[in-house]
Amino acid sequence: MTLKKQKGGKQMRLNKKILSLVLAGAMVVSLAPSNVGVVSKTAAASGKMSAKSYYYDPAYQTQETLKDESGEKIGTLTYTNKAYFNSNLSSYNNMKFESEDGNRIYTDSILFYDFDYNATTVTTSSAIGSEDSSSLDIEDMYKEKAAAELKKAGVDEDDFDYSDKLNKQVSDDWQAAVKAGNKIYAKLSYHHDDDDNNRQSGEVKLAFTLSDSYKKSEDYEQYAIYKYETDDDNADVITNDDYLYSGLTTVDNAYSIGSYTYQWYKADASGEYTKINNQTSRSVYLKNSNVIDPQSKTDDKLKCIATVKYDGIEIQSIEYDYTVYKVSSESLYTMDDDYSNYSWAYAKKDGKAVLNSGYEAINGATAKYTWQKYDEKEKTYKTIDGKSGKTLTIDKCTDADYVSYRAKIQISVGECLYTSFEKTIQLVENPPYSVNNKTGYGKNAEKDDADGKYYSQYSLSNNVVPGDTDNMTVDVKADTGYSLTYTWYEYKDKKWEEITDAKTNVYSKKFETADFDSTTSKQYKCKVTATNGTLTYDKSSFTFIENRDPEMYEDYSNVKYGSTSRSNAKDNALKTAIGSSATLSGPKVSVNSQYQLNYQWQKFTKIDKDEYKWTDIKDATADTYAIASVTDTAEKSDFGEYRLKYNAYKAGTTDLTNAKSVASGEFYVDLEQFNGFTAALPKNTEDNYTLEVGGTIDLGVTASIANTEANNQKYDIAYQWQKYDSKTKAYIDIKDATTADYKKENITADDFGKYKCVITVIDKTTKAVISDVKPAEFEFNIKQAVKAENDTLTLKSESSYVVNHKNVGDNVTLSVAAETADAAKYPLTYKWEKIEKDSYSDSYGKYVDVMGADGKAVSTADYALNIADENAFTTYRCTVSNGAHSQKVTFNVLKNDNFYAYAAATKSDNKTFIKKAGESVKMQVVNGSDDAAATFSYKWYACSSNHRSYKNEDDDDWYTIGDGYVQKRLANTTSVYEISSLTDADFDVNYYYCEVKNELTKETKTVTFYVKKYDTTDITFTDLDGAYDSSGTSCIDVELGSSKEFGAVVKNPESKNFIYKWSFEKLHKDDTKYEYDYERALDCTTEKLTLSNITEDNLGRYTLRIYEGSAADDDTPVITHYFEVSKKDAAAKKFTLSAVGNGQTGYYRSVGGNVTFATELSTESTDTVTYQWYQGGYYDDDDDTYNKGDAILGETGSSLNLTNLRKSDFGKYTCVAKAGKLIDFITFSVSEADAITVDWNNDEFDIYGGGASYNKTVKAKIGDSTNLTAVVTSATGDAISYQWYEENLEDTHYNFYAKDNVEKGAYKIMQGQTTDTLALNQMTKDAFKRYKLEITNGGYTVNVYFKLVRTDLPKVSVKADKTSLEKGETAVLTAKVTNLGDKTATYQWYKNGKKIDGATAATYTTEALFSDLNELKDDEKSVTYKCEVSTDIDKVSDEISINFAGWGTISQTKDFVMKGDTVDIGIKMKEAGDWKYTWYKKDAVSDEYVKVPEATSATISAIATSDDSKKLDNNRYKVVAEKGSDETHVSYYAYADVDVFNISDMTTLPSGKVAAYNKDADEETNYNQYFGYGIDGASKLRMTFSKDSNLYDSNAALYVFELDTQKIHRFDGYDLAGRTYVFDSGKCVFELTSAGSDKYTSGTDGFTVEKAINPDIDYSTLSVSKKSVKLNAGKSATITYRALDNFGDTTKVTAKTSNKKVATVSVAAGKVTIKAAGKAKGAATAKITLKNGTKKATIKVTINNPVKKVKAAKKKATVKKKKTVKLTFKVTSYNKAKKTSDKITYKTSKKKVAKITKKKVSSKKIIVSVKGLKKGTSKITVTIGKKKAVVTVKVK
Repeated sequence: MTLKKQKGGKQMRLNKKILSLVLAGAMVVSLAPSNVGVVSKTAAASGKMSAKSYYYDPAYQTQETLKDESGEKIGTLTYTNKAYFNSNLSSYNNMKFESEDGNRIYTDSILFYDFDYNATTVTTSSAIGSEDSSSLDIEDMYKEKAAAELKKAGVDEDDFDYSDKLNKQVSDDWQAAVKAGNKIYAKLSYHHDDDDNNRQSGEVKLAFTLSDSYKKSEDYEQYAIYKYETDDDNADVITNDDYLYSGLTTVDNAYSIGSYTYQWYKADASGEYTKINNQTSRSVYLKNSNVIDPQSKTDDKLKCIATVKYDGIEIQSIEYDYTVYKVSSESLYTMDDDYSNYSWAYAKKDGKAVLNSGYEAINGATAKYTWQKYDEKEKTYKTIDGKSGKTLTIDKCTDADYVSYRAKIQISVGECLYTSFEKTIQLVENPPYSVNNKTGYGKNAEKDDADGKYYSQYSLSNNVVPGDTDNMTVDVKADTGYSLTYTWYEYKDKKWEEITDAKTNVYSKKFETADFDSTTSKQYKCKVTATNGTLTYDKSSFTFIENRDPEMYEDYSNVKYGSTSRSNAKDNALKTAIGSSATLSGPKVSVNSQYQLNYQWQKFTKIDKDEYKWTDIKDATADTYAIASVTDTAEKSDFGEYRLKYNAYKAGTTDLTNAKSVASGEFYVDLEQFNGFTAALPKNTEDNYTLEVGGTIDLGVTASIANTEANNQKYDIAYQWQKYDSKTKAYIDIKDATTADYKKENITADDFGKYKCVITVIDKTTKAVISDVKPAEFEFNIKQAVKAENDTLTLKSESSYVVNHKNVGDNVTLSVAAETADAAKYPLTYKWEKIEKDSYSDSYGKYVDVMGADGKAVSTADYALNIADENAFTTYRCTVSNGAHSQKVTFNVLKNDNFYAYAAATKSDNKTFIKKAGESVKMQVVNGSDDAAATFSYKWYACSSNHRSYKNEDDDDWYTIGDGYVQKRLANTTSVYEISSLTDADFDVNYYYCEVKNELTKETKTVTFYVKKYDTTDITFTDLDGAYDSSGTSCIDVELGSSKEFGAVVKNPESKNFIYKWSFEKLHKDDTKYEYDYERALDCTTEKLTLSNITEDNLGRYTLRIYEGSAADDDTPVITHYFEVSKKDAAAKKFTLSAVGNGQTGYYRSVGGNVTFATELSTESTDTVTYQWYQGGYYDDDDDTYNKGDAILGETGSSLNLTNLRKSDFGKYTCVAKAGKLIDFITFSVSEADAITVDWNNDEFDIYGGGASYNKTVKAKIGDSTNLTAVVTSATGDAISYQWYEENLEDTHYNFYAKDNVEKGAYKIMQGQTTDTLALNQMTKDAFKRYKLEITNGGYTVNVYFKLVRTDLPKVSVKADKTSLEKGETAVLTAKVTNLGDKTATYQWYKNGKKIDGATAATYTTEALFSDLNELKDDEKSVTYKCEVSTDIDKVSDEISINFAGWGTISQTKDFVMKGDTVDIGIKMKEAGDWKYTWYKKDAVSDEYVKVPEATSATISAIATSDDSKKLDNNRYKVVAEKGSDETHVSYYAYADVDVFNISDMTTLPSGKVAAYNKDADEETNYNQYFGYGIDGASKLRMTFSKDSNLYDSNAALYVFELDTQKIHRFDGYDLAGRTYVFDSGKCVFELTSAGSDKYTSGTDGFTVEKAINPDIDYSTLSVSKKSVKLNAGKSATITYRALDNFGDTTKVTAKTSNKKVATVSVAAGKVTIKAAGKAKGAATAKITLKNGTKKATIKVTINNPVKKVKAAKKKATVKKKKTVKLTFKVTSYNKAKKTSDKITYKTSKKKVAKITKKKVSSKKIIVSVKGLKKGTSKITVTIGKKKAVVTVKVK
């Protein structure tokens, strides 16, 4: 078939036979691309039809006005009004909504009808489809309709031609509907929220006309471009993916009835079209040789005719025309190198600007340029007429020219649009100065909000490391007539802060580590201001970005095998034998502290038959990878290629999978097999010796090669012993030491040192070393047992000191004391250094010389430090040297900032948890500082002796820290570390600790936590004579020739499999020091070891290691204990340091309080005693040793006084006393007192040390059950925890397995008892003892003590017929026993503690007492008798005293008076008679009794006298009564004592705390102190004492003497602490005594009188902390008040509200809670009235106006890079007329993508300006109160 090309295409004919079938709407058309709605070539990208141009053709569109319920227009809807057969109508297809205010319009629902529902009354059910349907499928609708019609006509669905019938019926129905012009109607419901967030709703009717007009396919492509074949390249299609499509998707009236056929044609040179054979599909492949000739350079014309046929009859056809343009290259355009679709152009005012589009057409293509300029007023781009070139030139720039320009570029070949571009160019005003282009500044522009113009900005990035100094330089030259000034800024806290002293073009900055603590880059900016006297330009600035260099360094010094190149690694492979160990080593890589390093070893592993890949090796995350035993099997081979990958990440990165590394590297190692070389130490050779001069060195190794014929023929083993040379710092070969053993006898001092044996494999013939085999090396250290000479330098100072609580301006002297043996030969020199704290110094963080006032380094023993500034708070170090030796002493000078850290619930720097597996544990640190600027960081570590430093299956970051311990850094960086379910691995950790760092002062504190597993096993280490030592070492003194057994006593109820291993280290000792020899294993395998006939060789250290289950070499013992056996000294001198008084060492004090630790020393030594106090000691729970902490500078007395306590002062303090070689220490502690309240009813209540203790007695009998419990509240609000303890009734011992010292009578922990109640069921006799409940609340501890006593315990009471006997009388004593039950009692009597033989009855008659009365001493005038009653299970006793009756009774009207008062004294005789009386008064000076003149009666009135030098004096009177004469003469005398107070001031209370010990007090009064106080006219005195009043020392007491009533009150312990007492006298005298002659009363004892009043006067007051408060509706606020009762004490108030609809009020101690009503209106008010008796106070309450709703006007926004977009957020408050009272916050999800530059807030909206920074998407969140709205901003 040959067709001629015709304009407009070719019309095809229809066969008349089919006309009747398709007459109802069948369209007879001839469609060429030019008349089917194809848009012009210039409008379509790449030749494609524009979908929008077709579907939104006005002929196919309808626009409807959208209104709200009131009829007000809210927007428009434009939609496609045609419904095609294959249409799917919906509320979102081909519909466009536009609102009047820019806010979105939402569709709520859409219902479809096949008739006009407005013209006919319809119901919802009349709609097509269901109510919840949002779309309508036209084809499905007609198929359902046709199926219903066929069913009605009786057509069966199973008929073979049912499908054809159905299609026919659908066709008929559809064509009829189209012909009739039927429509589909839709009811669309919508809503819209206006700017005030008001909802507006409405409905609109839509109409869709049924149409079978042709619906053009979107992918119709009219043109193609084809690159013909050239010499350089093959032919190719460079558009349309090699295919051309006919574009025919469907003919709507044909749908599934007809079939489609296609035929492609090609035009020849004459324009005639010829059919292309075999091209009959919808698409054609242009690379087929019969379609396009690959070598032809002529354009080709193609045509496709698509035909629709039904039943063989043609229904419709359409032609498509194509042009294929030929080009010589795929490159049709060029693009400038610096091109981007958004760029800047710069020009000075009045200067020339050239804007470059950046694109140019080549190789036959053409380019069309359209230039547009942005119109600021109309906010749109407008085309610039006459500008169509690649560039746009502006000859002279004015202010109006500095706007945005757009270049639109189209690249075409012929009429085929190949591609198109748009480029936006912002014209920026350049400053009036020139910038040196060599400086490397980056250049961009920023918009100035003031005038909306863009101005030039410059930037420069540098990499720096701490210590670097960067000279940031602005290198510019001012234009003629202009002068320049410079202003520098630093970016801090999200804003620019001016650097006031930087005013030149250069800013020099030295960077320190601290600069990068919170960031990895710093930013500085210099604003340059140019002025010519008339104009000022300050719009441009220079930004300098200083980036922290990761400083990745690779150290290859320890790498012997492998390479950074994979290929080279094979040439330097590590070769080893199967079964041998192998360690692959990579470089040690380091990065600076801002980054963290990650290692990962990989192996090149076979995955499938021929597939290999690098796979991670589990737990291989160090710079080395160790293989314990190399294997080579079919399942696994260790030989092959390995790779170490290392990456640096920003510090703190946890998700390394998704993190981006900042630096990385790789290292390759090949592991290859060498058959059978092994080497090891022989089992009988020690690798560490301590020998004496004259001893023998005997060392040995073993080595072998696999016994194969090849090996035996070729290889041999060579040995070379070496000795380390300290001068050359290298190992030197030992001559002739070339065998497996090395032995040297009779060694000298020169022979001590390090030895090494190097074992190599050599060629048997040539003796050359086989380099492929890694040599084996073994080192030995031979140490000298005794040093050749004594040290010549002795340090008298401590090695470290702490200097606390210093302020800027303070002075302190740091001193070092040392001695040298020979001052002439070894003179002492001193060098002082300090750690530099000046962050601007090059030596920051390093030790630098301390310079004196003379500018020279300090070189004296004393250094007078003046704390001139903050940098002086640092560590100082003095190195003292005598030329031969040196020692260092450090001084840590701390700022008075009260930095503290402790374990929660303890107020201590350590805490122990005893837990079971599966339980949780919460380790929490409490810390703080007085300095508000202080911030803190936390590092958590686990420390263990049960792990290895190499990586195992579970832990990949353990590393060695020494002394057999490894530790790892835990991921947690908060103050709390929690383990939810404890496992055995957790218990294997010896301890956890948190390092708390004060980031302000860089000071650190450590808090340690022990987590121990509950275990009933009890292991006690003893010498079996009852001695034990809790330090982990038992010291056993023995006599030579004796025997001794020692070891462990094991109680093993859980039947653990314990294995015992003993070893011994012999003791070498001289006069001053001793050392142990190497450790030897002993044959003993039991828990006890016996030494018989002990000699000197038995003296030394014995070690018992107890293993559980296995005792392999790499197993860790569960317990290790040492027994030091030494010869008993002939005479050990006593040297014991203890606490004075009652031995108290633990104290509780409040912040601001005082405490004194006082010691006393009991010693037989005559040497001088020295003392040193230490702070911060701790107990090493694993080693059972105590670390005393840092020495406190200047505290060298026997007592330590701490005043004005800070939180950082709480903790432990140790005093060490020394005298010659004798030493002892004692540890004190002071903890902070807090508030825990125990509801204790009327039970006994005691105070101990400022921390409360409660005591309760519980009664029961054997067999009963009872619960011990306490009701507890915490004033601090912290969680309360409990732990029960029970009294230990066993003998004292130490349990090393549980690490618990258990003393008889002490309390031991009750495992698992951690609630407030202890249940005791069916109690036995042993249950009746004392129990303790320890209660903690986060910082404070209270102890509740329970004493469980038996009610069935027998009781005995001893009575006497007379207890006061005359001379020679007897008494009858009776023991009465009750509560005996059915038990039988036996009796035994005692006199003054001694058993009375035969006195075993219930009664006992004494012998005649006081017969020799004149011979008796005073203490013999009383006798004590005791009766002990016993049953089969109990023993009880009671006692009574019998006293001498005497002759008469003396009395006095007053026992104590003030000086000058009168006292009446009298005597009454028991016998009648003519008694004569003589009175005497003792003279204070002569100490003799002086007769009182005229005093001869039985009574006397005495006037009190006193020595004026004494506050308390004594008037002693003696009376002699006589009667009879000669043999009948009787003489009796008696004494009366009157205490006389001599106190002149009775109106002034003592100021502050009165200390119990006053060193200046008079010794005559036993160091007691007196004062008096009275209130005129008062009959009583009410006194309140402070909480820290403490008279706990046994030597301290306060006596209060009531002058009016003659009552005396005694207070001690904590009787006064926080208590109030009322004395029944308006005047009292107070005596504070330290009792006896003991003046060493504890320095903490004393009291403070806080208040003394007349209780009959009213002192009540009332005040509030706030007089007004603002609340949200339904919310509460708490306001404190101060209310005093009539005694001036704190009391509660009553309160009421004026309007309950606005607010209500409730009252608690010291505070009221005001709650706003839930429905209270904004701005409503109420008055709260508080009453305290007659006193009143008011509080005004105002209701807040919170936000009700916040909503973004648009949820999405687009902005170009460096551009700004404004986002609108609508705000609705409860009171719309007012601004919300809620807090408004703004957040950007990706700060590097977009940033918020401006915010504007009004009552109804917030406008946020957002600037795009780089391509990406960021969410902008505005939060008002609890409401928020989000806008997603896309930056192009």
